[in-house]
Amino acid sequence: SITNKSFDIIYNWIEKTSWVSFLSNNTERKYLSNTGVTFKIIENWFTIKDENEQRSIMKEICNSLSNENVAHDINGYAKAPPSFRVWAGSTVETSNIELLLPWLEWAYEQAKVKYV
Repeated sequence: SITNKSFDIIYNWIEKTSWVSFLSNNTERKYLSNTGVTFKIIENWFTIKDENEQRSIMKEICNSLSNENVAHDINGYAKAPPSFRVWAGSTVETSNIELLLPWLEWAYEQAKVKYV
């Protein structure tokens, strides 16, 4: 299915990308949502900041993606820890998930250089 293919792409990207991890502490695939995929920044430069600073940085990254017309509304829920939330349901083409991830890396690096 489209959803499973998209989830596989995100899952594999998270597994090989050193600065992100799933939001859930239980990263067994069977416990992770394959539609609303949530993940967080885990690098020290980010995690040492207080929650308000983290939320501000997340907003900056998400705004960069929105301004480039790449992704809209991927900032995590307000009541969730600072995180990304990517919809991988069947209404989103897998090819768009593939296109998103390099842009997400770009936006992350753009923000990181300001704070390190």
